[in-house]
Amino acid sequence: MKKNEMNSLEVKNLLLYFINNNIKLAEAGKTPIAIEIEGMPGTAKTSVVKQVSEQLDYHFVRLNLSEIEVPDLVGLPIYEYKICKGDDCIWVTDKVLSHYLAMGYDALNETRTSYSKPMWIQGKEDKPVLLTLDDYNRVTPMMANACMTLIDEQKYISWGLPKGSTIVLTCNPSDQDFMVQQEDSAQATRRLKIHMKADVNIWASEFAESYGVDGRCINFMLKHPEIIEGAVEKDEDGNVLAKGNLRIWTKYFDSISGIDDFEKNIDLIMNLGMGSLPQEHIITFVNFIKNGLDKLPTPEQLVTNDSDWSLKQLKSVIKEGKERRQDIAAILTKRLLNYSIANESKFDKEKVGNYATILESGMLSPDLCIISVKKICTIPKFKDVALRPKLLKLITA
Repeated sequence: MKKNEMNSLEVKNLLLYFINNNIKLAEAGKTPIAIEIEGMPGTAKTSVVKQVSEQLDYHFVRLNLSEIEVPDLVGLPIYEYKICKGDDCIWVTDKVLSHYLAMGYDALNETRTSYSKPMWIQGKEDKPVLLTLDDYNRVTPMMANACMTLIDEQKYISWGLPKGSTIVLTCNPSDQDFMVQQEDSAQATRRLKIHMKADVNIWASEFAESYGVDGRCINFMLKHPEIIEGAVEKDEDGNVLAKGNLRIWTKYFDSISGIDDFEKNIDLIMNLGMGSLPQEHIITFVNFIKNGLDKLPTPEQLVTNDSDWSLKQLKSVIKEGKERRQDIAAILTKRLLNYSIANESKFDKEKVGNYATILESGMLSPDLCIISVKKICTIPKFKDVALRPKLLKLITA
């Protein structure tokens, strides 16, 4: 059966519900449920969890289970002694035993082994924690056993997570060529699981524009989402064709962002990418550059310059004689929307008007224009855009 895969925005919305429901479970005296996010490397699994923690103002803790030992997770074992003064009996460690004996407590012949509170939770008792256990299916059997109690009960012998906390596990698929551990049903039934996929449009709208990924590179990804998305394909010899991942592409894009003219530096661009990315994908990127698609007008240029200049630029790249470049129209429609949302604070009345004129022009992708108008009008600074007759007709037709 095909997996029900969600993009990062869908996962984010699901997590928001899931965490809120965990709070209700905790208030009802029930143990909150852990959730596992399975997905290919670079699909922003951990980043989504961090974004949710920031939105909710939770403590965010990330532990990479493949890089730590069991004591790092659960704390070091400590010995405690039972002491009493009359009817007042407490358990103390050997470090403070002499202090309490000096206060008149008597040590009984009772000891126990407990665990110190690990460093990662100390000082975070004031509000819920979103604990992310990364690389969960790469752990040793000993670490997996230590995780079971924490995942199941949100506590470990002598300490626990703050009320309302949620544990999120991340892992890579077990049906791919990753070095992961198989788990038994006792482990698998201790949390729910969802599957996450890479989505170039979501990457572009929710991350790339606000992070400042080079606009030329965002255009390339929007032009060629197939290098990231879709089912794994094979060549004529039966060899699996590689898929890229957005994390390494983003690093690669950052590494070439200082190059002003891509076309004049093709060799440098190829050499920087060939060792880390599939060769066929780099060739696709080079062809994108050679076709001049890295020189499309930027969203900033289109909304900052007067509308006559912008429409002339759009016509020059979208209309080639009698042919219309629907792919370029779609790229620029998406870029303008994403840029406007990410840079709302930079927009004044003139820029809003320029953007509205571009949307009215008929130069952009019609279907995506409808989506753009509906989405942009939910933002206060752009709310009057929908009052323009042409755009009002567009979204009410």
